Amino acid sequence: MTFPGDEVMYKGKEKMRERYSQLFKNNPNQHAELISRMAKGNIVIDYEYVTGRANGQSIYAIAMYEIEEDKIQKVWFVK
Repeated sequence: MTFPGDEVMYKGKEKMRERYSQLFKNNPNQHAELISRMAKGNIVIDYEYVTGRANGQSIYAIAMYEIEEDKIQKVWFVK
């Protein structure tokens, strides 16, 4: 989902698998270094430094996860 808001970009494990398979096919050297992680209740926020992208640019990224029954239910990407 996009942040802020609830616009769904992809839904389900298979769609996420397709998206990330293509992402890593196009960026085989991509690597995300976890800089920090915060958790409050069932929300986890990761702050990452992403390198190895095909365009040569490194970025900082934030992903927020909502966890229920030990599984990720929702993911938000902050751009």
